[in-house]
Amino acid sequence: MLSGIGVAIIGVLLEHFIVRKFYHRPFDTLLLTWAFFLITTEIIKIIFGTDFRNIEAPIAGAFDVFGVNIPAYRFLVSLFAILLIIASTAVFLKTNLGIKIRALIQNKEVAGLMGLDINLTYKTVFGFGSFMAGIAGGLIAPMLSIDPYIGNIYLVRSFFVVIVGGVGQLLSGTVVGSFLIGGTETLFAIFSDQVISQAAVFLLAIILLRLKPSGVMNKKNV
Repeated sequence: MLSGIGVAIIGVLLEHFIVRKFYHRPFDTLLLTWAFFLITTEIIKIIFGTDFRNIEAPIAGAFDVFGVNIPAYRFLVSLFAILLIIASTAVFLKTNLGIKIRALIQNKEVAGLMGLDINLTYKTVFGFGSFMAGIAGGLIAPMLSIDPYIGNIYLVRSFFVVIVGGVGQLLSGTVVGSFLIGGTETLFAIFSDQVISQAAVFLLAIILLRLKPSGVMNKKNV
């Protein structure tokens, strides 16, 4: 939770002082956040070094699920991720904030004319996304060896999830894209090494984007 709050504060400050000035230039916004990622990585290297570090999982033991031995911590993290998706869906579809976000996505100009505080909504979404990223990093840390470049792997996967699921399809696209990308990599990792599984993900992404350039959940495919 603390990691989520800390990253959320950083995200809100970044959005307020830098990112908000470039919303009308999406490509520049992408470059800015990428630059911030690179700068942050170098700062981490300076402060903590480049050595691998391990964090002990707070929950030991394992569950036996249909004959498959699953570490208890990984099982609980997976369960928490599912609950987080359900909660995010409820916020997006059932709350006043969700209505504002959907209005902003559909037509920013009209939403502004209707009285929506566009800057505040952007800041809220950016802060919430940063909070989720911070929580994800804190939960994943005990599963892996930590180093300054740990985010690179998930950055690429997240990109694939978005483009395969469909840009703008915040819920259905994210869920379907995650299952397709993560499921494919996990399936191939069972029978082969990591290089083959990642190559399979690349191939799947290429095939799906060739068939549905706007993403599998976007109805505007041509």
